[in-house]
Amino acid sequence: MNRYSLLALCIISGMVLPPLFGAEGVSGSAKTNSLPTSVAKSKLKVAVDGFPSGQDSAEGVAADLMRAFIKNDSALFKAACLPSYASGETKKQYDGFIKMVADDLDLCAKKNTPEPDDMKRIHKLYAARQLSANGPASWGYATYNYHEVMFVDVEVELNNGKMFLNRTLVVKSAKGKWFVLPCPGVDKLISFGLNSESKSTIDFKEVYDISAPQK
Repeated sequence: MNRYSLLALCIISGMVLPPLFGAEGVSGSAKTNSLPTSVAKSKLKVAVDGFPSGQDSAEGVAADLMRAFIKNDSALFKAACLPSYASGETKKQYDGFIKMVADDLDLCAKKNTPEPDDMKRIHKLYAARQLSANGPASWGYATYNYHEVMFVDVEVELNNGKMFLNRTLVVKSAKGKWFVLPCPGVDKLISFGLNSESKSTIDFKEVYDISAPQK
């Protein structure tokens, strides 16, 4: 399975979810697509590829999800995603989905046969945004004690030169760590309005004080 198809699974996951979309498939409100005013920029370190990494920022964990597919790295994929989600049948579906994708990444790593529509590199990373609707953040806090529910648009270049835009739902845990919810449609309340948001326009570098790349 190529990276594009696997990411499609990561978004659709065989459940009733919003449709997968590319760069032209994002439309809707621009309510949260603007720079804050008179706010000091937080410092943010970037990796050698020029983009952040790790769970200290929403943008870092969203970039790590893309790196996992670029590198066929199942460990990075699992580290970027919520370790578990919800309970009952939803939890069972989520855990099974994480295992399915991780296993497929391992298989692709062993084959090591890049395809034209595999992901090659992160091309552009946009600043994290709040969803326009208040419901997702309220539901996330009341139900799971998530202190933030946001999304990050990441544009990735494929081996064939085409661009793919992935919209990533991210949450901040009570301990201050960011995680990806890779199949947002598993919970329609926390992902309400996700695919109705306008295309992001603000580069992550515009909202952070960027430190030197990590060696």
